[in-house]
Amino acid sequence: MDETEKIEKIKVKVLLGLAAILILMGVCITPNVSLILEGFKKLITTTALLDANTFMIVDGALGVPFINSGLLVLFVIISYQLTKTKIGGGQIAALFMVLGFGFCGKTIVNVWPFVVGVMLHTKLNKKPLSSSMNLAWFSAAICPVFNMIAFYTNFGASYTEPHFAVSRILLAIVVGIFAGYLVAVLAGILPGKHNGFTLYNAGMAAV
Repeated sequence: MDETEKIEKIKVKVLLGLAAILILMGVCITPNVSLILEGFKKLITTTALLDANTFMIVDGALGVPFINSGLLVLFVIISYQLTKTKIGGGQIAALFMVLGFGFCGKTIVNVWPFVVGVMLHTKLNKKPLSSSMNLAWFSAAICPVFNMIAFYTNFGASYTEPHFAVSRILLAIVVGIFAGYLVAVLAGILPGKHNGFTLYNAGMAAV
């Protein structure tokens, strides 16, 4: 094993430790399993907008946002490992973006359609998945789109409380995948338009 591989393994272990700490904190804060599950149900079905108070939404299960964030970090690390993505500055930035917004918007459910959309674009363009995993996780910036379609919109009408219908959830998945694909397309075009004058090109593409 050369020095580069050793450093890569250390990075993975440190980040796994971070995920474990977040999950452990959440379990210590809310040690009741049924309360955690109920909190996750409320968290997953919230509007996921930035102005939503996550700790109020989970209704007493204050450990749930920590567990949610920890699991998201774990998923990011696993995706890097499965796609053989080397962990550099961009990958760490994407991971910490997911970690932070795991407390206000991103959930273990609503991030996936956008991640899949970016991965689909990468595969169709015959590029290695490792080249776009950080962009895939950055694309989850628009994850509230999934929640709004899946739980709060009924083809013209809107709800203040979450409503469930398989058709709307499937529609949200399809729209999310398309949105992720579109983010990947725009992220490839925009650098030539702003000439590198934005450090967060994926954010501009998402907007």
